[in-house]
Amino acid sequence: MGQAAVTRNDQFDRQVGARLVRLGLRLRCYALAGGVAELLTFLLAAAVVQLALDYVFRLPVDMRATLLGVIVLGAGVTCWRRLWRPWRFPFGPREMACLIERKNPALHSVLVSAVQFSSGEAGPAESNSPALMRAVVERANTAVAGVSFGSVLEHGRARRNLFAVLAVVLIWVGAVWARPEEMGTWFDRNVLLGDAQWRQRTHLHVELPQGFLTGARGDDLEVRAWADGEVPRSVTIMFDFVTGESGRETMIGVGERGFRYTFARVEQEFRFRLVGGDDETGWYEARLADRPSVEEVAIHVQPPAYANLDSLDMPDGQFAVEALRGSEVTIRVGLNKPVVAADLFAGQERITSATGSDTSWSVTVQPVETQTYHFSLRDAIGLTNKRPVRLSVRVIKDAAPRVRMKVFGVSDIITAQALLPIEMSFSDVFGLARAEMLYEVARVGEEPVTVGLDDFTAGMTNFDTNLLWAVGLLPLVPSDRLTLFARASDFDDVSGPNEAKSPAVSLRIVSNDELLAELARREQEYRQEFERVIEQQEELRRNLLSVIGRLGGEESPGTGRSRVAPLERRQRQIAGQVNLLRQQFEQILAEFEVNGLDSAAVLERLGSGIVEPMNRLVKRDLVSAADSLRAIDRDRSEEAAGRADGDQIAVLNEMRRILGNMLKWEGFQEAVAMLREVVRLQKDLHRETQDEIERRAAELLGDG
Repeated sequence: MGQAAVTRNDQFDRQVGARLVRLGLRLRCYALAGGVAELLTFLLAAAVVQLALDYVFRLPVDMRATLLGVIVLGAGVTCWRRLWRPWRFPFGPREMACLIERKNPALHSVLVSAVQFSSGEAGPAESNSPALMRAVVERANTAVAGVSFGSVLEHGRARRNLFAVLAVVLIWVGAVWARPEEMGTWFDRNVLLGDAQWRQRTHLHVELPQGFLTGARGDDLEVRAWADGEVPRSVTIMFDFVTGESGRETMIGVGERGFRYTFARVEQEFRFRLVGGDDETGWYEARLADRPSVEEVAIHVQPPAYANLDSLDMPDGQFAVEALRGSEVTIRVGLNKPVVAADLFAGQERITSATGSDTSWSVTVQPVETQTYHFSLRDAIGLTNKRPVRLSVRVIKDAAPRVRMKVFGVSDIITAQALLPIEMSFSDVFGLARAEMLYEVARVGEEPVTVGLDDFTAGMTNFDTNLLWAVGLLPLVPSDRLTLFARASDFDDVSGPNEAKSPAVSLRIVSNDELLAELARREQEYRQEFERVIEQQEELRRNLLSVIGRLGGEESPGTGRSRVAPLERRQRQIAGQVNLLRQQFEQILAEFEVNGLDSAAVLERLGSGIVEPMNRLVKRDLVSAADSLRAIDRDRSEEAAGRADGDQIAVLNEMRRILGNMLKWEGFQEAVAMLREVVRLQKDLHRETQDEIERRAAELLGDG
C-alpha cells in the first residue's frame, strides 16, 4: 500500500508539481524583468536630467559628484526593491498552489493540500490517514486537469517591461551612435568625473599666464579675455570678494574678439568667472600683494686713494651725497618684501644689477658725472616698484691747482741786467704733486726751461714763495722776448693729473737807453696829466669862492648845501686821480730799481721830489680839503669857509711845488737825453769809420 501511495505521489509530481515549478520560474523571470525595466528607465531618466543640467549649467566637479551620488543611491534603492527582494522571494510549488487557489476558488484548497501531502508535510503517520491523503492527491490531479496555471501570470505587463528594456537599450545605443562625442563627454564628466569639456559654439579664455590674476594692492586690476568660435554679444563677469561682497558686471568689448573689465583700486582679494554665449568659465582667483619698495637706504663713499680722505657713511634718511670723481659709492637698500631682481637705473638707462637676496640688496658704482639713481624692483609674481626712491650722487671734479704769479716793478720792457722780484702762490685741495716756474726765450727751437723751487715739498696743499730772479744769468740781447709763467699739477690719477698755469708775463729786452727814454716819455705824460689835475683843483677853488660869496646872502640853508656837496664829491675824485698818478710814478721808480738804474739822483728826484709829496697830498691834504668842504654844510660861518679856502690854497701850493720838481728834473732829463743821443751818434760814427777803414784795408791787401 505504501508503494502505491508513492506511485501516485510521483504521478502528482510529474503532472502537477512540474507545472507548479515551471510557473514559479516564469513568475520569477517576470518579476526580475519588471525590476530591470524599472532600473533602466530610472537610469535613463537620471542620465537625461544629469546631462541636461551639466550641459546647460556646466556643473563643477563637486556638484557633478553629488548628482552622481544621488543617482547611484536611487539605483541602489531600485535594485533592492525591484531586483533583490523579488530574487529572495520564494517561488516554490506551495506558493504557486496558493496563487492558483486564489485565482480558482472552486478548488477549495485541494491543490494546496495535495502539494503538502505530496511533499510529505502531512504530519505524523498515526495522526493521518494514508487513504485520505491518496484521495486528496488523486482529487487534486483530477481537479487541476482543466485549470490553466498561466492565468496567474501578467503577460501584458511582462511584454511592456520587455518593450521598456528594449526601448531603453535602443535609446542608449541610438544616442551613442548619433552623438558619440557628447555621450563620451557626458560619461567622462558625470560618470568618471573627468575634465572633458562640452562641445560648444563659444569658448571664453582669460589671460592668466600664471593661472591666476595678480595685482598690486590699491592699484587698478584689469581682467582680459577673448572668445574663440562664435563671439557672444556680451560677456558677464561675476565676482565674489573675500569680504562677502559679490556682483556681476558686463565686460567691455575690445576689438573683434576681446573683452576687458577693470576693478578700480582693489584692496581685497576676490574670485571671478565669465559667462558669455554658451560658455561659462570656472572660478579664477585674483591675488593681491604689496608692491616692493625701498624702506632703508645706506650710502657708503670710498674716495680715491690719491685724495687721502677717510671713507664716508651717510646717515639714515639722507638720499643725496657728494663724491669726488673716482670714488666708489656703495648703496645698500632694505626692502619691504623679498624680490627676485633689483636693477640700478640712472633715468631710463640701466646701470647694473644689484646683488643680494630677499629684502637686502646692494650695488657699487663709480660715477663719472652727477647722476640721480633709483632701483627697479621686481618680486616673484612680477610686481614692480611704482614710485622708486631717488638717490642723488653729485660728482665733484678734482679742480686743477690754483697758480698765481706776479712780477713786481716791471712793465712790458726790461733790461738784460734786471733783477726780477717774483711772487708765486700755489694751492690744491688734495695736495700738489709739482710746483715750478718756467721761462722761455722767443727764439726758434727754444723750449721752456724749468726753474726749480727748492723749498717746495710734494703733497703740500698751499705753497707761497718769493723769488729774486736775475735776468742777467741768461744770454739775452736787446729785442729778445722773455716769457715767464708758473705751473703746478696734482696727484689725480683718475681723470688727471690736473695741471694749471699762471697767466704768462711777457717781457721785451731793451737797452738801458731805450728803457730810460721810455721812462722819460711816461714821466712827461704823467706830468701833463698832473697839470690837468691842478687845473681842475683851481677850478674847484673858484667854484668854492663863488659859493662862499653867496653864503652871506638871502639863500636858504638847503640851497647852500646843494652847492657845496658837488664840490666835495669833485674833491674826492681829484684825490683819486692824484693817487693813481702817485702809483704810476711809483711804478717808474720801481722799474729803475728792478733794472739796476736806481742811482741816488733818481731816488731823490722820483722818491723825495715826487712820490713822497704826492703820498702826503693824497693821504693828508686832499682828505682834509674834502672834510672842510663837508663842514660848510654843518657850519655856514665865515670861519668854516675860511678853513675850507685855506685847505684849498695849501693843496694848490703843494701841487705846484710837486709840479715844479717834475719840470726841474724833466729839463735835466732832456739834457741827459740829448747827451745820450750825442754819445750814441758818436758811437755810430766810430763804428761806421771803423767799418770803412777795414773795407779799404781789405781792398788794398787784395790789390797787393
